Amino acid sequence: MEHDYPLRKLRKNLENLLLNVQTDFFPNSSVPPSLEISPNRAFCDLFSTISFQIAKMKSKNKKEYKRQAMMIADLFVKELSAKKIPLIEKIENKNGYINFFIDYTKFSGDVIKSIISLNEKYGHFDLGRNKNVIIEHTSPNPIHPIHIGTARNSVLGDALSRLFRFVGYNVKTRMYVDDMGRQVAYLAYGISKLPLEPYGKKDHWIGMVYSCVATISEILKYETELMDIKKRLLEFLNQLDESLLNEKEIPNTKLIKTLKKISRNLKRYPTINWIEKVEIIFNILKDLLAKNQINRISTALKEKLIGFFDFLKEANKKINNARSWFKVHAELRERWPLIFNHLRKKIADLRTLENEVSSLMIKYENGDPEVKKLFRKICNDALEGFLETLNRVSITFDGFDWESDLVWDGKVKVIINRLKNAGWIIYDEETGVPILDIRRALQEVPEVREIFDLSLEKISQIIKANDLDSLPPNLVLMRKDGTTLYTTRDIAYAIEKISRFKADLVLNVIGADQTLPQKQLRSALVLAGFPDYAKKIIHVAYELVQLPSAKISARRGRFIAFDEILDEAEEKAYEFVATLPNKAEEEKLKIAKAVAVGAVRYALLSSAPTRPMIFDWDRVLNLESNSGPFLQYSYARAVSILRKAEFKLPQDADFSTLIEDIEKEIILRLSLFPDAIESAVRQMRPDIIVEYANKLAIAFNSFYQRFPVLRAKTTELRNARLLLVEAFRITLRNALSLLGIPILERM
Repeated sequence: MEHDYPLRKLRKNLENLLLNVQTDFFPNSSVPPSLEISPNRAFCDLFSTISFQIAKMKSKNKKEYKRQAMMIADLFVKELSAKKIPLIEKIENKNGYINFFIDYTKFSGDVIKSIISLNEKYGHFDLGRNKNVIIEHTSPNPIHPIHIGTARNSVLGDALSRLFRFVGYNVKTRMYVDDMGRQVAYLAYGISKLPLEPYGKKDHWIGMVYSCVATISEILKYETELMDIKKRLLEFLNQLDESLLNEKEIPNTKLIKTLKKISRNLKRYPTINWIEKVEIIFNILKDLLAKNQINRISTALKEKLIGFFDFLKEANKKINNARSWFKVHAELRERWPLIFNHLRKKIADLRTLENEVSSLMIKYENGDPEVKKLFRKICNDALEGFLETLNRVSITFDGFDWESDLVWDGKVKVIINRLKNAGWIIYDEETGVPILDIRRALQEVPEVREIFDLSLEKISQIIKANDLDSLPPNLVLMRKDGTTLYTTRDIAYAIEKISRFKADLVLNVIGADQTLPQKQLRSALVLAGFPDYAKKIIHVAYELVQLPSAKISARRGRFIAFDEILDEAEEKAYEFVATLPNKAEEEKLKIAKAVAVGAVRYALLSSAPTRPMIFDWDRVLNLESNSGPFLQYSYARAVSILRKAEFKLPQDADFSTLIEDIEKEIILRLSLFPDAIESAVRQMRPDIIVEYANKLAIAFNSFYQRFPVLRAKTTELRNARLLLVEAFRITLRNALSLLGIPILERM
């Protein structure tokens, strides 16, 4: 059911009137008129730029363009002013803008009555019309607890599900359990080596084990690489007695002397810091090459020097990476000594580790009973921890889908065969692995070009210039050991979501770093014969959250668990709540938890999803503005006013008594709520509701601090203000519900 909201009705009427004038006087202009809300009510309430759009078509230069816009605006104002439009007090031309001023004597009543009569339904409109939408969100890798970097996914997905339900969609929320990745196999390998019983929250225990195994794996890799670097360094220095020490060929005596010294010392003193020498030699060679001091030497010697320089350049990168991981090694051994030291003893060989991890992956994908039992136990433990965390912020799911089920049911194999039979698979010459030929599809299939936003002309130019790296890459579908890859399984999952739930729309709330795989997935659907499915899938991309002083890396064990953030938010909220008078301890704790959840959810929703954000405690718990607690406090303030009136609201009032600018500001903002919801849904941006609610609350706070409600000068004004407060309460409550922010009657 569509509601006839006052502002939407007024805007539609004005747009029709503008169009009539446009049709009568400017029949050749094709741009439809539109109305925008003024950013400052001191200038007007609504305005149109149609005069500028028409002038742009008629004028050849900037000076003429402005003059034309003024003349056109005068004509529109004259024609519209003669019609005496309902709910419009006056119309004026301001520098070419057509400004409309609302007559609040009737508009105020229309808005407030509409809100109070609709109550929980205020803001609703039937955009969804019972269409089925699947929202997949959170879907964390079960190798560590949900941390602040990925919690944005959960809160964003939950807010979207609330919004879509509110506007008439049949919403199903799903969590995809990613249980088949190599990371999970690392975790399973680590747990299989531990005789220790898990302790504490299960997902946190799992996070410790995974970080330890991942770090040990990196250490073993870099230990091997450092040994190789040292070996090659010594091989180079052993050649010094031959051509490299020919002082006649190399004019740089500093290089000769330094290399001689390093060579001699490395052979004599095994305690020497050889890693430091790599950097010294690299800088000397860099200087030598930069000054073109090797032009006179033989080609063979020149090639040796350049080749060794390139080796040292890469060696320095590896050494820096190794140092970083050795630092992590020390950190984890210090933080989790029992787990780390035990695993370090058990995992001593990189080749054995990699072979056993690969074996576990193959066995799990093939459904080996014992391995299946191990993996499922680990993932269920992680899932139990995730749900406990998410329950704290009121996030639930309609169901869970396991990645492995898609493989065991043969659905992944089916999609690979469809792509093969359609002729879109090529094979790697060395490994024989199947690859989806997206680059050929870009040349032959318009739908694939549309997904990547590339024209055939642009693709032809890239190919002609032999700049293939500028094209989207092909998609590898399997590993050489026969196991499938994440995106391949995700293609099968996309088909499953749409077919099983008869979905009209699928929202994949996934990090912005997955933009390319999501485009490859949709391309694969097109090439597999599911072009309609590809159109139904929308990637809701989001950037991760960072703490001001912490760099997040789950592999390195450097993350702040969402549980810790919520605990700290509760502690900080309690510091405020503890000062409230006449509150029992149990009530204080309850309020503190609600304030904490509101603070965290608001913070994670307050920026557009595609914008990176910093989680700043000073802002998160601010009671003055732009925070969850500020909205909760504003709502409780409105309830307090109504409570003092014993919730005895008049049936009607003389709304023409609401003459203050701030009252009109609130009424206009209240009338904008349906528009804010529509924008948030269409753009899939809950932050639009956050911004709306914050501005509304700021206006309300300004109002109640300056103007009395219960002690208004007249009964008529008191009644009108009481109903204004009730309309604000209803609107803010509905906004808070959509954001998942707990609603507090008292603070």
